[in-house]
Amino acid sequence: MKELQRREMLEEALDRFAEGWIAPDNIPGMAVRIKHRGNTLYDKCFGFMDYGQTKPMERDTICRIYSMTKPVTAVAVHILIERGLLEYHAPLKEYLPEFSHMMVQTREGLVPARRDIELLDLLRMTSGIVYPDNYMDAATLVMNQSFERIHERLRSGEVISTRDMVREIAKNPLAFHPGEGWRYGFSADVMGAVIEVVTGMSLGEFYRREIFGPLEMWDTDFRVPEGKLHRLADLYECTVRGDRRQTTPADCFVLGMSDDTACPGFEAGGAGLYSTLEDYSHFVDMLVQGGIYKEERILGRKTIELMTTNQLTEQQKRTITDQFVTGNGYASFQRVFEDRAVYGGSGTPGEFGWSGWTGPYEAVDQEEEFSIVMLMQVRDYDVISLYRRIRNIAYAMI
Repeated sequence: MKELQRREMLEEALDRFAEGWIAPDNIPGMAVRIKHRGNTLYDKCFGFMDYGQTKPMERDTICRIYSMTKPVTAVAVHILIERGLLEYHAPLKEYLPEFSHMMVQTREGLVPARRDIELLDLLRMTSGIVYPDNYMDAATLVMNQSFERIHERLRSGEVISTRDMVREIAKNPLAFHPGEGWRYGFSADVMGAVIEVVTGMSLGEFYRREIFGPLEMWDTDFRVPEGKLHRLADLYECTVRGDRRQTTPADCFVLGMSDDTACPGFEAGGAGLYSTLEDYSHFVDMLVQGGIYKEERILGRKTIELMTTNQLTEQQKRTITDQFVTGNGYASFQRVFEDRAVYGGSGTPGEFGWSGWTGPYEAVDQEEEFSIVMLMQVRDYDVISLYRRIRNIAYAMI
């Protein structure tokens, strides 16, 4: 089969695949862009962005990207590292004194942490700081209770700043001693507060000046202005009953965040951004090109190498239970691809990226000059197979 025919066949396969997942009670809308060596191989939108199924999903549809905020925070941190304002092994307490004298929740009770949390622990999720989620360990149960109280305060109209939110997080015990395990949690949000302290700016102000402006990401921010609300996608959540999956409208009030038209008090460096397929593709293009966007350097080539080299020890890897990291290492709030056999799909060692709670996904392959960006708006969807299938088709295109 000739190469052009093969590519057309694969594009049609991806069309059929995506259309097979699109339905009001499954994935209502999706946008996908695949690029290789500066050329767009695939760029299509499917389904609808609204509950009423009247507004088609578009490249400028604004989506909550949740944890795909984390790679942006990683770039911000490394901009400051390049300027000598931060370094990996600096103690967190130097910037946020509330993280002095942290306690660790063990089976025997609370014990003092064996060492201080370092900035590297935040970047590689080895700090011991947890999320409020469905883990059943004691540290998570305490964090869940803490965030129930925080949500009550927010629902009453109280404004809680990024610094105040992080002070509340610091009151909770760690799940393990710093550096002795891996656990997905509020580490990126804590890093956001570090950025605010070092720069003297709000997180959003620093991102707009150093990242969003230079990358022409005009629709990316911690809020959606009134004039753009008509482009904000509705939010869904997925529930599973037996062998049936159902997608229904969802509450956007989670993790201390809600849909804001004004600048929110808490600008969450781990999950707070809104973006579009077009905007986030600019961010990914910069990473593919080794830190350059339209001939302007945002980040140094060697700095990106530092940012995307696995930071976990073998002992730390053995503590990972998160299936999003299977077959990967982890560095600076992102997975780093290592093993095709363990992952169970296509990839290049060293390729990196992350995803979000509502299903958005990015993959950056510098060796192949290849990238995938996908946006959707369904929380708690079982996306692992979806990602793997899209990757397999996309990599076959090159």
